[in-house]
Amino acid sequence: MPLRDRQREIRATRPGRLFYLMIALFSVFVLYPLLAPLERGVVALDVVFSGILLLSVWTVSRNRVTMIIALLLAVPTFGSRWLEYLLPQYDLLLYAEATTVAFYFFVAFELLYNLLKEEEVTLNTIYGAVSVYLLLGLGWAAIYSFMELGWPGSLDLGSFAQEYADGSVRSHGAYSAYFSFVTLSTLGYGDITPVSPAARMLATSEAVIGQMYIAVLIARLVGIHISQKQATRINAGESARDDDGRSP
Repeated sequence: MPLRDRQREIRATRPGRLFYLMIALFSVFVLYPLLAPLERGVVALDVVFSGILLLSVWTVSRNRVTMIIALLLAVPTFGSRWLEYLLPQYDLLLYAEATTVAFYFFVAFELLYNLLKEEEVTLNTIYGAVSVYLLLGLGWAAIYSFMELGWPGSLDLGSFAQEYADGSVRSHGAYSAYFSFVTLSTLGYGDITPVSPAARMLATSEAVIGQMYIAVLIARLVGIHISQKQATRINAGESARDDDGRSP
């Protein structure tokens, strides 16, 4: 194998920014049921989310422009999450959720944009695809949380209403994330239902985009994989002909 191809293969299989971001996003699902019941569990979860913000900024900071935009969105999101402990003001909480929505969707868009430009399917491509999917779910969760803060009653919480009666951002975030991923994956348990027209429209849009993302992404990855195999066969055939031509 040529040295250049070997170096490319090593870079493609080496864990990078996308791998660490994907692990951090998955850690939310593992840590939440373990930490939420604890007295200081909410603080620990905020540390996890802060780490996701920093990892997201690091992951998309491939040039100065994207780094600046990511920082401009991440700083108020990071600051407002911790300021809520000191200043639980309504306007601040609403602003925090709005910046969270913008941040998650910006990062998801940047990753997806670079993903669709890939010409090879590598492990990092898979890490990026999974990260985009999880970021979409978190972005929509922030939208539902924003709606419940601005227009209470947009979602019928059912049995969740008693559990999250304090109305804090963390309460909204908990059931909003659950509802978002149930909708994104089209499970549709029905224990939380959209009530207002805007909430119904958003839930429908999330379900459609979630299915479209999977369908389009799989088609794209399969197309790239087929092109890779064809290129490999062509290169192998050319190498074989060159070897035959040089043999005595």
